[in-house]
Amino acid sequence: MLDGAVKSGVKQIIFPSSGGAVYGASHQETIPENHPQEPVSSYGITKLAFEKYLHLYQYEYGIDYTVFRISNAFGPRQNLHRPQGVISHWLNQILQNGAIEVWGNGTVVRDYLYISDVIEGMLLGLEEAAQNKVYNLGSGSGVSLNQIIERMRSVLGLAFDVTYKNQYHSDVPHNVLCIEKVQRELGWKPSVGMEEGLWYAFEHLKNRNV
Repeated sequence: MLDGAVKSGVKQIIFPSSGGAVYGASHQETIPENHPQEPVSSYGITKLAFEKYLHLYQYEYGIDYTVFRISNAFGPRQNLHRPQGVISHWLNQILQNGAIEVWGNGTVVRDYLYISDVIEGMLLGLEEAAQNKVYNLGSGSGVSLNQIIERMRSVLGLAFDVTYKNQYHSDVPHNVLCIEKVQRELGWKPSVGMEEGLWYAFEHLKNRNV
């Protein structure tokens, strides 16, 4: 793909990387961009490898890039046939059969970001100030799986059963992104909170299944 970009005269690439996978395990409350990258999954390794190739091709051929390490995005039109996207999968399961499955004990903490905030952040990658840089895109605060379940019940008024299963070995216990760099350099910040995002996502799925 990058060789094709060189031949076609591409000037800039904006790459959606993974803030939840490239860093690996961390004991920090929030993870900055300069945190060591030690991914513990094939998914994280491939994301990080492509980041490195972008740096190489910028050095060799002058193609500018912006990398956005995105937290756990959620919202309308999320692909329900892929393993990513616990919120959308749970909402769909609730609508389909009134029950969800949790891998682990529900204490895993992640950083969730509504899709419109993701898109607004990535559009800022077109700015000259963002060229050849790496930014985290996240909410800046962590939420456990159990807390999401409680908010689905309290915010959406849903009743559903929960089954806990064995946790994935590659799941790190805590991953929350520091977003100070993108706020400082590009003026971006999330505008849709968890409760509001849950409502939007649920309404989309509900209307789609009518």
